[in-house]
Amino acid sequence: MTPEDVRPKAKLIRIDTREEILLHKEQTKIGRSGDNDLVLWHMPLVSRHHARIFEYAGGLYLEDLGSSNGTFVNGHRIDRPVHLEEFDRICIGGFVCDYIVNVQVEALPIASFVQAAS
Repeated sequence: MTPEDVRPKAKLIRIDTREEILLHKEQTKIGRSGDNDLVLWHMPLVSRHHARIFEYAGGLYLEDLGSSNGTFVNGHRIDRPVHLEEFDRICIGGFVCDYIVNVQVEALPIASFVQAAS
């Protein structure tokens, strides 16, 4: 595993806790169900399989997966995949975050890559 394999494509920053969620994968599924990549089990307004962030044509897109309460970008409910831009505000149920493209990550020690590859 090389540093490029683990370098995040972007991150989400939760508004309430300032927690950073790194987006490493080509697709990140979001919802209450345990089989999602980002599990929001404690948020009743979030559907079991609510939304996904996926990579397409060099950018990241957010798509609502037919949720009951909708997915919002900058206050607008989306009904088709939306290309995410720096500092977009995403709202999924009670989960509100900002989308950040320019992710600065400190170099990980070589041992981290050796352990991850094992």
